[in-house]
Amino acid sequence: MRAFILSRADQALTADDVAQYLNMSVRTLRRRLADIGMCFNDIRLEVRMQAATRYLKYSKMSIERIANVVGYSDQASFTRAFQKWANDTPDAIRRKHRLQQNIMAPN
Repeated sequence: MRAFILSRADQALTADDVAQYLNMSVRTLRRRLADIGMCFNDIRLEVRMQAATRYLKYSKMSIERIANVVGYSDQASFTRAFQKWANDTPDAIRRKHRLQQNIMAPN
């Protein structure tokens, strides 16, 4: 399920889309997720934010482009969602990672 969501991170996937991909009803999908203490929206958010974090750390894409790639229509919405998820802004995550890389790089 996570791989399917990640492969289509730029699309507004719904639980219906994922259930159809997994050949089950939405009700069954939601019930199975509830059985393990999870919900579709939380998993979708986690997949998007983990992908965004990788892009922030390891690419030179703009934050606006990353927002689009992980399915947000604008940078402001992405930044608010990312900050709520990571307790830090996308720009701060990128700066901290670059600083860490500079500190660890041999002279």
